[in-house]
Amino acid sequence: IRVNGATYRYGLTPGKILVDGTADDPLSTQSKIFKIKKDWQTLPESNLKDRLEYDYNHWPIDAGAPWDDVNKDGVFTKGIDKPKFIGDETLFYVANDLDTATTQSTYGSHPMGLEFQTTVFGFNRERK
Repeated sequence: IRVNGATYRYGLTPGKILVDGTADDPLSTQSKIFKIKKDWQTLPESNLKDRLEYDYNHWPIDAGAPWDDVNKDGVFTKGIDKPKFIGDETLFYVANDLDTATTQSTYGSHPMGLEFQTTVFGFNRERK
């Protein structure tokens, strides 16, 4: 029996599983939480705007991040197709359970070889 998850500890490591079955570098720029926000272009110049712009321009389509196929050709075309906004703010990350030390310290189990492609979103709405 193998088990994994998160409580006060976590059994996942940042990054995707590569074609050869090994884990991507967890410190890679692609192994982070990407965040896009509607109307980020209208924000004043700041570190936040710079980060949102970076994440928008480097949206990890190849890792499974959702995108809008503007030209309807089924292939992501940079400059034409866009990151998909679900709500007013969308976050995406990929994690895997290939690190034995991490999974062992969580529940004492060996890795299962799982990759999690996670999209989180929120809406900015006023309460009435």
